[in-house]
This record gives sequence, structure tokens and C-alpha cells, in this order.
Amino acid sequence: MLVPAKLPARSVRVNITLDERLLSPINAAARAAGEDRSAYLAEAAKERMAR
Repeated sequence: MLVPAKLPARSVRVNITLDERLLSPINAAARAAGEDRSAYLAEAAKERMAR
């Protein structure tokens, strides 16, 4: 029996620019969520786009 599954897409490296005052709070929030910065920002982007 085959079960459909969504496989993760390939990750790509990106370079972004943001206000330097955001970096520490983003890092702290990611750490508190148990995620790395990339995962945290990706999830935040997905949530924003779902609005």
C-alpha cells in the first residue's frame, strides 16, 4: 500500500538585508522556539504569506 507523502523541498542559501536591531531579537526568538534562525525566518514567512 502506498501512502502519499510531502517530501521537503531542497533548501537554498539566500542573502538578505535587515535592520541590525532585528538580528538579536530574531536569534533569541528562534532559540526560544528551539529552532535555528533559518527555520524561524522560514516559518515566519510562511505564516505571513498565509494571511
